[in-house]
Amino acid sequence: MLNIAHLMSISLDGDWNFQLLDRADQEPSKRWQSITVPGLWTMVNGEQPFGDKPIYTNTQMPFDQLPPSVPRDNPTGVYEREFTLPVSWKNKRVVLSIGGFESLAILTINGKEVGVAKDSRLASEFDITDFITNGSNKVQIRVIKWSDSTFIEDQDQWWHGGITRSIKLFATENVFIERLYASAGLERNNSVGTLNIRAHINSINEEQIDGFRLKVKVNGVKGAEATATVINRKAPNWTQKSATEKQAGDDFFHATYWDGNMPKEKYQAYLATEPVIPGPLELNIRVGNVLPWSAESPSLYDVEYQLIDPSGQVIEVTSQKIGFRSVEIKGKDLLVNGARVMIYGINRHDFNRSSGRVLSRELMRQDLLELKRWNFNAIRTSHYPNDPALLDLCDELGFYVVGEANIESHAFQNTLCNDQKYLNAWVDRVARMIQRDIHHPSVILWSLGNESGSGINHRAAAAYARSFDPTRPLHYEGAIRGNWTAGHDITDVVAPMYPDISAIVSYAKSKKADRPLIMCEYSHAMGNSNGTLAEYWQVIHSLPALQGGFIWEMWDHGLDQRLEGGTIRSAYGGDFGEARHDGNFCCDGMFFPDRSPKPALSEFKYIASPIEIKAKNIKSGRFEIFN
Repeated sequence: MLNIAHLMSISLDGDWNFQLLDRADQEPSKRWQSITVPGLWTMVNGEQPFGDKPIYTNTQMPFDQLPPSVPRDNPTGVYEREFTLPVSWKNKRVVLSIGGFESLAILTINGKEVGVAKDSRLASEFDITDFITNGSNKVQIRVIKWSDSTFIEDQDQWWHGGITRSIKLFATENVFIERLYASAGLERNNSVGTLNIRAHINSINEEQIDGFRLKVKVNGVKGAEATATVINRKAPNWTQKSATEKQAGDDFFHATYWDGNMPKEKYQAYLATEPVIPGPLELNIRVGNVLPWSAESPSLYDVEYQLIDPSGQVIEVTSQKIGFRSVEIKGKDLLVNGARVMIYGINRHDFNRSSGRVLSRELMRQDLLELKRWNFNAIRTSHYPNDPALLDLCDELGFYVVGEANIESHAFQNTLCNDQKYLNAWVDRVARMIQRDIHHPSVILWSLGNESGSGINHRAAAAYARSFDPTRPLHYEGAIRGNWTAGHDITDVVAPMYPDISAIVSYAKSKKADRPLIMCEYSHAMGNSNGTLAEYWQVIHSLPALQGGFIWEMWDHGLDQRLEGGTIRSAYGGDFGEARHDGNFCCDGMFFPDRSPKPALSEFKYIASPIEIKAKNIKSGRFEIFN
């Protein structure tokens, strides 16, 4: 489960044995080095001790191959360590979670392959119960730098290799909460909170779960609780007796089906009243007199979940922070809690000048507090789901977030969006992002990715998003590129990239304007730029439909590079000797690589100030203050 905490949990962060191989088909030798996890082999305290170096490209791929092929010379990091499980975990279900890696990971436990994972920006979980022993266990993670996924992770950033986020083990009982989806809203003039819970309860070893109950309560609120019971998980015995389970398919398609003489009249009569697959538990809670969540007043509530067995014993407890707020689009307005909001936003990459994109929670908090000081109220997670810790902090500190899927096929943006070989990956990346982050009140829009064209893969992903989470509008620039009145099947917001001021004025005054306009990128902050900020906001503040946007971008992505003699400089594309690169285009932020502010921030702070002071009578010293 990707979005809940577990009481029985062990971190595997720290020192691991490591080898860097030239190709994915090579086997490691006995010559191991040490590496810190999480950590990149391309960026270790500003150095490249293993030989492989960062590569910066913006639109082009770092190699010549066409999708889905990758170079044979493909840097592959092999991580190994041992772990021993606590005695209390005996006979428990045990899961290993890898928070992030680039770009493909193969997990092996005690010499047996457990599974393969892709999508470098979402955690991958492996049930390792059948692979572990009660004593010492050896885990190996083979991280392959280039894969078919690389073609849809072609973002404007440095290419690295390694494990970027934390690794942990957690344990549950044999019956467990598999998935939780909490969606909180507001009604009745923002005075009543609504909480909808969808929960999947599962088991291992075919253990029956009939009669298990899930109890949900909002802590600190009297009467705000609900309970649901699992029933009818399995079909009647006659189904098992009269039919045989069989397998069919190949590497591309696989199916499990029942073959046999199933009595049609019994089957249909059974389905009419007793579903064989009942689906998730659904619970609904109403809470009166709530404090609404907003970026200005981020009020949070603690929701506790208890899984209770038929005897009444609590076997699992977990919790989530939620906030009651509503998001909707009415005509040309994006409304939060029924009020029109301005998006004073910035695009944010994971970036650290000495460790690439490995960041601590403490550094994330400092970054968000710094944005608050400069009057930013919104973040676009360009161009992938951020660490869950960042969203927790956005919930706590108060930021509006556009949660963006890890999809960018810039070099092939007009082809892969219609390539059905990539359809499953497209939908999976959007689906897993939404499933992980649906409970975060800070997330007000879902983005289907960045600069990946517009095609059938986007339509499929949009259909899933609207079906699974109808409470949030969709955002995607590619759907309106070339025609701002098009793309309604993919995006609910007009989200242009670097539009002229005259263009947004024209849209705002047009009779065809039927959606809010929020610029996904504008005011490119390269060098001494960010010109016309005041002019942009003069028209945004004065015309309908215009609700702000996200400056590109937060930081200059200059990496530490140690020169002969020990001097450290900020390196950009080409400074590491890479033959193919896009130069200094990675240095285009509002903050320098050391996170110190640039002058343009002062202008933005004034523009985005929530307080406006106007002279009422200067001679008498009277002023009006607006908030």
